[in-house]
Amino acid sequence: MGLSKNYQKRLILVVVSITLLLLPCFIRSQHWLHVLILAVLESIVVMGLIAQYKVKLVTFCSATFWGIGAYISGLLSTRCHFDFWLCLPLSAIGTAVIALILGLVVLRAGWVTFLMLSIVIAEVFVEAIGHLPPLGGWDGITGVPYPAIGSFVFLSKTSYYYLTIGLFAVCVLIFYAFYRSPIGTAWLAIGQSSDLAASIGVNLFRYRMAAYVAAGFTSGLSGSLYAHYSSYLVPNTFDILRSLYMSISGVIGGMNFVVVGPVVGSFVMKGLPELLRITDKYEPIFVGVMIILCALFFRKGVVGMFSERMMRALR
Repeated sequence: MGLSKNYQKRLILVVVSITLLLLPCFIRSQHWLHVLILAVLESIVVMGLIAQYKVKLVTFCSATFWGIGAYISGLLSTRCHFDFWLCLPLSAIGTAVIALILGLVVLRAGWVTFLMLSIVIAEVFVEAIGHLPPLGGWDGITGVPYPAIGSFVFLSKTSYYYLTIGLFAVCVLIFYAFYRSPIGTAWLAIGQSSDLAASIGVNLFRYRMAAYVAAGFTSGLSGSLYAHYSSYLVPNTFDILRSLYMSISGVIGGMNFVVVGPVVGSFVMKGLPELLRITDKYEPIFVGVMIILCALFFRKGVVGMFSERMMRALR
């Protein structure tokens, strides 16, 4: 049974990877490529959210760290004229440092207090950016340059999609390294029972901090790429509602699937409203319906449901 389960997870990962690589060959619409790029960028953030969930941290400020990475990259490239390939790691490091500083305060609180503080962080970030003219204010930052390698500039949607897939692969490797290390073993122990993990000597604060900072680092990478892709940043893009949507993406995909779950969930959350022609006005209604459907029919997520059927077929 264990072998079948491992084989099943690898098979799903291979199928999703091949699908991601071949999608531009079948999708000619520039609009749909745009939707795919945004979905992959958000799935990187959702991977960090799931890492926090593994250590029993429920947060509503995932989009905040995404925004921090985006604003660091946007400011460095427009005000300091740094190249994208320098802005990318600096944004990730800067976001991780901010996550470390915040984590020293918020991670010592109970989970309810931590949840409430994450909401405060999300709201304060948007208001602070909006009321600080040096950071662009409510008008935002414009003219963020596109990435380039020599004379080649990533202008087409197809080229940018593959650049996004490359960054996604890097983030997958980062989290894979964590999950395969003693840190990942500690995360698993905390997720199963934090009290039992603490009783055998697992430092809850240290390992939760590792998940929090790792999520900040990868969110910073995604935010940097988003800033250079959109070329325009406004504070409301990273509000608490966006964090809520990202959390729902994780639930829809399946919180037990650390790579495939975020991808599938983000594709559903980005693609279905486009297919159904749902405008921003009615998007909260769509999100509410998705929450109800997940609670009733997809408690293990779409990937979890597919996984169970595959296991039955293997048996």
